[in-house]
Amino acid sequence: MKTEKCKLQIEEQSRFFPLAGETMARPRRRTYPRLLQFAFFIFQFSIFTMFCAPAFAGYDSDADKPYKVQLVLRFAEHKQLTPAFKDKVERELLNSLQGALGEMGEVEVLHEHPKLKEIEEKGLERVLDSWRDLTGVKTQFVLIGFKDGEFDIQARQHDGYTGLAGYYRKPERITDRLLVARTAALLIERDFGAGGVVEPIDAQTARIHFRAAALDGSLERWVKKGDVFALVQLDGPPGSERALWHRWIILQAREEPKDGKCLCSLLQGEPKQLPSGHAYRCMKLGTTRGPLRIRVVTAGASKLTPEPNLEIHVRKNGFKQDEKPEQGVTDVQGFFNTEQRKVLYDNVAFVSCMVNNAVRAQFPVPIFDERVTLCPVTINQDAKTQLAAAQRLWEEAMLEADLRQVKLFVELRKSDAGNRQAALDLAEEGLKRLDTDLLEFEKKRAELIRRKMAESAGEPRLKDLREKRDKLKTFVANQADILKAENDPSRKEILELVNQAQLLEGEAEFGKALEVYAKVLAKIADANLKDPKLKDYVTHVEQLKANWAVKDAAHDAARKFIYDDWPVLDTDELNTGVGKARTMLEVCRKAGDKLSPQKLAKVALSHQGKLNQKRSELNTDLNTDDVKAAKDIEAVLDDLAKLLGEVNDVLKQSSPAK
Repeated sequence: MKTEKCKLQIEEQSRFFPLAGETMARPRRRTYPRLLQFAFFIFQFSIFTMFCAPAFAGYDSDADKPYKVQLVLRFAEHKQLTPAFKDKVERELLNSLQGALGEMGEVEVLHEHPKLKEIEEKGLERVLDSWRDLTGVKTQFVLIGFKDGEFDIQARQHDGYTGLAGYYRKPERITDRLLVARTAALLIERDFGAGGVVEPIDAQTARIHFRAAALDGSLERWVKKGDVFALVQLDGPPGSERALWHRWIILQAREEPKDGKCLCSLLQGEPKQLPSGHAYRCMKLGTTRGPLRIRVVTAGASKLTPEPNLEIHVRKNGFKQDEKPEQGVTDVQGFFNTEQRKVLYDNVAFVSCMVNNAVRAQFPVPIFDERVTLCPVTINQDAKTQLAAAQRLWEEAMLEADLRQVKLFVELRKSDAGNRQAALDLAEEGLKRLDTDLLEFEKKRAELIRRKMAESAGEPRLKDLREKRDKLKTFVANQADILKAENDPSRKEILELVNQAQLLEGEAEFGKALEVYAKVLAKIADANLKDPKLKDYVTHVEQLKANWAVKDAAHDAARKFIYDDWPVLDTDELNTGVGKARTMLEVCRKAGDKLSPQKLAKVALSHQGKLNQKRSELNTDLNTDDVKAAKDIEAVLDDLAKLLGEVNDVLKQSSPAK
């Protein structure tokens, strides 16, 4: 194999970390007699159901699901790459990977893939960097060519379980055709990355429940004590989740995997509990023992801006000050490494950036091969910068709370009518959490305003959370009434429909709510019920119907835009879409419609969340295209904030326009 001195390359923040290679081997097979296996399984299952099932329901949902691996194999056109040679390489690669996985994986070889054409035009690096889809499939691309008397082998994967791509490596070049399949197999396995569902325990601990762990194969072969894992957070409704990569939060195995699980340390600059109400997944990184190589740059700068002469402290076992650190300063280009000092770290190093003996930034850095890890930091700590950072964290926390409530409302609407107490408990728990959140958000808002934050900042999101709290309170009260009405079937059925309608109102789906209320009125009339509370519903429906009435053709067109077109605009269409939304808001204001603007605001808040996530995925520290994209997103976010302020003004008007 051709060797050459490797040059240090910068690892872009938006790219994944390299995975260390391991020797290919047959999986270790279990040798227990079948009867003994079955008896042991029954014993384990009974113990699990007695003591553990309620606590960990859902975490083992992927333990019996094998990895779906698509091996996309593409050969260049060259006389050295004969059909017989291609068949041999394909057969050896398939047998090697399938043999290594055993029943834990199902491997298929493909020669065509929707991404191949784009990869041939732009390269594996660029295409897979931007592919974040949660496909559920590991797609491993292997490109084999021949140039200047050498075989050229490239391999990189997209992990559809976490939405992340494997690290991009330089092509391997060899002269021996007998080693082509072997070399490609090593590249594939190095980049495989076992994964699983993450169970947060506290601010410093989590547990991984590994995928495919219940199937026949050797999990221990793929995961060892000390291994490091990347963490992603899943957001969105089931079936359309999106993954958010927490770049500077990593997991490190404290023990060997046991019974398909592994206790891990949650490594992050400042210990804090992972936000609740989300699902988390992880993927193993191929870390190793080696020196630390980093480059520290200014976060969010319009161009690459090094942080020179910055004091760096590096520790091996965490950020605790009782451990003596390796110390040094960054050079004029922001580089720092421990290679010349021959100081090595096992899998991860703990880096602190110091100014005047005070920690200004700290983060765990996984240790890989000879590449440099780019570390964007915010060192400038003037009052304006501090306020902007604090406001951003506050708004992100409110977005987290809002996403939890959206998920809760979906769960409540789908709750089993036969288990109302469970729905009531779920709603009460959500209400309690939201009350606590709102108290904290209000307290933080007052503090930020004292620090000169604009009073209008974050108000639309805060207002939406207050409205969700009111709807939850109503749901809880109605659910309690339904439980009391078990002996009155007619009243019970009416209250169930009322609950559905009110949840739809909470989502600003007033037209759908009126359809449900129509059934409510019909059943009240049929049952001839005299309950005063039910008569209140009649009054509410009549008022809602009057407020929902379409005034003219322009008003009808505005409502159709708000409910049909506005929610489905993608991020690129929002540039012009916000302007049209502002026009439709003015139509609603003139029509005296205060219902449609509520939907417009909720969708605008949803667009804000998506744009913020898209912005977080950009690498503005190195990629000039991302700098422009970030500026475009900021402009749309500003427009959305202004739009939300205008919606708020419309909703505050005391009386509708004539």
